[in-house]
Amino acid sequence: MTGKTKQLLIMSPTWLGDAIMALPAIREAGRVFDDHRLTILCREGLKELFELDMAIDGIWLDTGDRAMAARGALASDRIPVWNAALLLQNSFRSAWRAWRLGAKERIGFRTDGRGWLLTYPIERPSGRDRRHQVYYYLELIAGIERKLRGESRVDFDRPDISLYAKASQQSAASELLERMGLAATGGFFVINPGATNSRAKQWLPDRFAAVADRIFDETGMMAVIVGTAGDRCAADAVLERALRPIIDLTGRTGLGELIGVVSLARLLITNDTGTSHLGGALGIPTLTIFGPTQSFATRPFAEQAVVIEKPVSCAPCMLRDCPIDHRCMTGVQVDDVLEAARSVLQIQGRFVG
Repeated sequence: MTGKTKQLLIMSPTWLGDAIMALPAIREAGRVFDDHRLTILCREGLKELFELDMAIDGIWLDTGDRAMAARGALASDRIPVWNAALLLQNSFRSAWRAWRLGAKERIGFRTDGRGWLLTYPIERPSGRDRRHQVYYYLELIAGIERKLRGESRVDFDRPDISLYAKASQQSAASELLERMGLAATGGFFVINPGATNSRAKQWLPDRFAAVADRIFDETGMMAVIVGTAGDRCAADAVLERALRPIIDLTGRTGLGELIGVVSLARLLITNDTGTSHLGGALGIPTLTIFGPTQSFATRPFAEQAVVIEKPVSCAPCMLRDCPIDHRCMTGVQVDDVLEAARSVLQIQGRFVG
């Protein structure tokens, strides 16, 4: 970018949901480091997310420690000289990598025994366990701005998490849906019955199927299942129980196509996953079913996002597998989700029935 001669490397969170919750902090970093070119270091699966954010000047794909090695081993015309690195990860490894990559200034929370590797260690905010994670990332930017300028102008009142799908992503999604049997003019809603690496976060497949059937009967909208290849079992369990037609896109979409599909949907019903954050950021009415995790901290950060949960004494346990009877999820009934869906669709002026 013209006039931006310094380089800031922003080390992205690993997971989709965390990356979306970090967007307001990334945008504030663009203001604080307005004389720097902002480059995101992220895994390949997040590239198409960050291509939607105009605050970012470049994307550098994380190919692993061996390929990215030490700056001195990388012959350096192809590797920028990083004036600073902003660590949105809490791990020791991220600080070690920033040092190995030659970042002159390294900014991050003082966590995981890495304070000595940081040139600007920021103390973790008090009360962090009682606020949404969006504010946790913003506190890092506020901390470095106070160190550099004596005060912070970070906007904690109106964090901007919005995203807008590209026309090309929506066009590709429409073509994919048509090939799978959904008419171009037919309205649809998305369900995401899986949850990466956590069976405890998955609502019951027979209930997802029942919700899909009832919404189809009441509105004529067909359900579209999304998820990664690792969600195959969860998707199959829903498909086996559904009585009405469902379009199955499980394992068929990269992030760009997923963005396109979700952005065209009238409603998203999902477990606590990265897709729920994507729906919120894209402005899609999103119903997220919570059980073992903390909804106040990781719910989609959007007005049109609704949390559905049944508080129980053992939640949030944060376990990946329930050791007892999965009561946090079995307590959520089909009618709870249908009532929320009807309400949201009526508010949006989209309910037919």
